[in-house]
Amino acid sequence: IWGFRAARAKLAALKPQIKDCAGLEAAAAGAQGVVAGDLGEAELDDLAPAFRDPAEKLQVNQVSDPIRTSAGLHLIAVCGRRTAGGAQTDKDQIERRLRGQQLSMIARRYMRDLRNSATIETK
Repeated sequence: IWGFRAARAKLAALKPQIKDCAGLEAAAAGAQGVVAGDLGEAELDDLAPAFRDPAEKLQVNQVSDPIRTSAGLHLIAVCGRRTAGGAQTDKDQIERRLRGQQLSMIARRYMRDLRNSATIETK
């Protein structure tokens, strides 16, 4: 219980130092025992239930209060919002996405072939 209270107090003190998403990792780096990570883009429905409600209520560049999960305590920040289906994907975006998927598939195939042809010697 004491560790939980200390961690909660540390995150509560860290929250006002985070002015926007750009400063989130820098603020976390200055706090011992705090780790920051970019979760990338996510649909609200894909978030864990503990994060879904706070993420839905936060404004862009706003930070949540500490959220407790089985993995520990977390602060989340919403760095941007897009409405699903709002903007039509243009031809260049689709082409880049398909090219990226093809390159990824080629890279996986190449790594698989390298592993299959590798010789491992132990002495």
